[in-house]
Amino acid sequence: MNLPNEIIKEIIFFLPNEDVFNIYVTNKYINNIFDEFMINNIIYRDHPVTFNVIGNFCMYCNLKLVFLSQKTIFGTCNHL
Repeated sequence: MNLPNEIIKEIIFFLPNEDVFNIYVTNKYINNIFDEFMINNIIYRDHPVTFNVIGNFCMYCNLKLVFLSQKTIFGTCNHL
């Protein structure tokens, strides 16, 4: 069953950055969906501050400057 591109874009918007990167690299069909608007949408969306396996700030998953506040959400990834 094939999903329309619009639904796939909405699903990707709610995925963590690590999962988006994995999909982008491994799936050729979804790789074709990524246009400039989609990439900018992923870079500038609100997402949790991500720390890697050893507890350091992940340079791969955090794509922009992060300002900490009381509403900041934290997450983890599997990078080193």
